[in-house]
Amino acid sequence: MVYVMRDPYNGNGVRRRVGNSEEENERSNIPKVSTKTHGRSADPPKDSPMGDYVSPSNLYFEVFCYATEDLEKVKRSVLNIMPKDLRSIIEFDLSESKGYHGDPIIVVRGEVKENKLVKSFLENLSKSLDPGDRFLLSEKFIEYLDERGNLYLRISKQDAFLGRLKIGEKDVIKVKVSFQVYGKKKLDKILEYCKKLGLII
Repeated sequence: MVYVMRDPYNGNGVRRRVGNSEEENERSNIPKVSTKTHGRSADPPKDSPMGDYVSPSNLYFEVFCYATEDLEKVKRSVLNIMPKDLRSIIEFDLSESKGYHGDPIIVVRGEVKENKLVKSFLENLSKSLDPGDRFLLSEKFIEYLDERGNLYLRISKQDAFLGRLKIGEKDVIKVKVSFQVYGKKKLDKILEYCKKLGLII
């Protein structure tokens, strides 16, 4: 089975075949996983115009646990990027893979499908990022969005283990946030929503 996650830094995804060392680049969306937190997306408020409604609807994460790492510590890194109201309900989906040189890798994935919890994650991220990372995210925000309005983030795994939320480039927790948007100019609405939330400036 092939799992693909889009890399916002170069516009591609990294394909990894479970049980095989093949790694290749391919632009694609993140697939669904079977283990997730159940919930439902919010309907637009009755007193809100449909064209003005934006809500985060889905959160997906993926991180690699390498042979030299402790799986429980990698899980702890993931939990540390979550707000407290999410940590107790996160479930992990584990699968085995191999790296470029055939070294074993455990792929850790999970999914949250409840708009209030996904919004809580974004609010927590907004409060936790330092000014430098918020500026960097603001400068490249459009690059981290695809045409469907999915937001792709990469958070440093090592810093997360230490309780810090920092944008990373290598050895990261990959996060995809999907939004439910009504009306036209979807990306503009998501941009404005994230500004109001304080995620970008």
